[in-house]
Amino acid sequence: MKLSPKLTPLAAIAGAFASLTCCLPFGFLAALGSASAAALLAPLRPWLLGLSVALLAMGFVQLYVGPRACARRTPWNTVLLWVTAAAFVALLLLPLSTSGGFGPRHTPPGQPPLAALTPNTLGEFQRVFNDSSSSTRVVVLLSPT
Repeated sequence: MKLSPKLTPLAAIAGAFASLTCCLPFGFLAALGSASAAALLAPLRPWLLGLSVALLAMGFVQLYVGPRACARRTPWNTVLLWVTAAAFVALLLLPLSTSGGFGPRHTPPGQPPLAALTPNTLGEFQRVFNDSSSSTRVVVLLSPT
């Protein structure tokens, strides 16, 4: 059956929508699984970082150093190892950049200062929030994870 040129874009949109409704729930499940895994593995982060450093060091030693250095060193091996090391360093520094480690630690003039919400400051936060019930209030919670 031959479709008219006017129906072809509509058929493509319908096909894309059908595949989106089929695969979208799997994306939500993958995100939920990743968040759960991150929460469970958070206490192991120092050990996993140490293991990553050790394995990267072992890769560099095998590629460059010693009598058993990689005899068939290809550009692909070298690039892959360096890209992996760069990605590791970038991901290692990511929590610093998202938690204000690299960014400004002050607010613009006229804006209230930023506040860290801790168990010690939660009562004060609730009191101030409830006292200003006559005005519009917006709470933005940011987390580096």
